[in-house]
Amino acid sequence: MDFDFAAKAIIGKRAEQQDAHGSWRNPEPGGDEPALLAVVADGLGGMPAGDRASGLAVESFLTHWKRAAGEEDEERLVAAVRHAHDAVLAASRSERRHGMCTTLVAAAFHADRCAWLSVGDSYLLACRGGEQQLLNEIHADVFGGITSAVGYEMPSVSHGARALEPGDVLVLASDGVDTLGHDPIAAFCAGEAGENPGAQRIADRIIAGVEDARAERQDNATVFVVKALSTSR
Repeated sequence: MDFDFAAKAIIGKRAEQQDAHGSWRNPEPGGDEPALLAVVADGLGGMPAGDRASGLAVESFLTHWKRAAGEEDEERLVAAVRHAHDAVLAASRSERRHGMCTTLVAAAFHADRCAWLSVGDSYLLACRGGEQQLLNEIHADVFGGITSAVGYEMPSVSHGARALEPGDVLVLASDGVDTLGHDPIAAFCAGEAGENPGAQRIADRIIAGVEDARAERQDNATVFVVKALSTSR
């Protein structure tokens, strides 16, 4: 199974873009190595240098992931987020930006499954047959305050795995998509009758839906869409 993927982001009504995203594509597909890794991070508003925190977390996460080829997915994902955590924490101290931190959600895709990890309140949504499921635990209290973040103390980590079928769509997203809500995302992933939308079209539609809501204080919003394709098509 191959994968179609695309990302889309908007700054919304914020003064700066504090979301970041990145990916790694296996240059030698096959074997036990994942074919694709996707990452989205959302620097915490109200804390210093959210853009620096999210960008550094994605960069550090990908760096460790590439160096740890051959390890089991779960160990590799957890080690990569610990590496990102240490990098953000060290930067906050050396750059005198105490408290800068970020959410992070990542997924590694094999031909028949994906392994995932998240810290904070960004989302990993799985869409199949017009229905969607939130895969990851959201680290936030009843008032919406983040209870775990990369760069903030020792983060709590949520992780798991999911079997994949052709046509499955996974969406990694910052919480800026809350303006739209999750229910319409499944419809965008499925497309209209007779349509088989690609990852870029899905990402465009999700972000267009966020923009069409015209929220007065729209947060940064980022989506990274991965669609599983049948190799026999």
